[in-house]
Amino acid sequence: MNSTIPDTRGTWIRWRSWIGLALLALIAVGSILLVRYDGIGRSILWLADREQHFEQQLDQRPVVTYLSLFLFYVIVTGASIPGATLLSLLVAFVLGFWRALLLVSFASTLGAILAMLMGRYLFRAAVTARLAGRYEKVFRQLEDDGPYYLFAMRLTPYVPYFAINLLMGLTTIRAWTFWWVSQLGMLPITCLYLFAGSNLPGFRQLAEHGPGQLLTPSLVLALLLVAIAPLAIRRLVKWRLGVG
Repeated sequence: MNSTIPDTRGTWIRWRSWIGLALLALIAVGSILLVRYDGIGRSILWLADREQHFEQQLDQRPVVTYLSLFLFYVIVTGASIPGATLLSLLVAFVLGFWRALLLVSFASTLGAILAMLMGRYLFRAAVTARLAGRYEKVFRQLEDDGPYYLFAMRLTPYVPYFAINLLMGLTTIRAWTFWWVSQLGMLPITCLYLFAGSNLPGFRQLAEHGPGQLLTPSLVLALLLVAIAPLAIRRLVKWRLGVG
């Protein structure tokens, strides 16, 4: 079984790893601005009011609120719209880690299945023309090794998830197999992003205690893990498979 991992896709995983560092830099700059300018402080108070309104909605209409978030996440991932990472952070911010994990894990997998089925039955010619040649090595591995290679790609995102979803539609993998492999493979990275999002301070907390809340040890650790973990997992998988 050929398990060569395409190094040409390292740019994507490096981009994902920079997300954590970029967020950390943004928080540091934001902290400075909050200290320097009063107008931003007033904006925080406005956002705190919106946060309180959402919490009231969640308390009064929990089923509708959760269902709306779930369907919105499914639409974003199913339609391959960029921004699922930031959406994960936002969901964890408003719901907390465990509730967000339940929602995001199943919503992202359902969206992935819908994208895969659309690539198989509705947009097969377009996917073949645009992606099969661009990700030729990946596509061959997905065809030959199926679930095994899909799990490796989910665990360590060598290429964008939306491309994996659409390319898998060109293979003969069953929807059930695609679901459970994707569910397990995406779980570690999903947990990292949700951990980071759940450690973001609320706007009311910022309004009451100041911008220093942005640089808590737990948040800094979470963002560093988001930056480092994808590269570390990728190296581990490559070492385990014995490839350079």
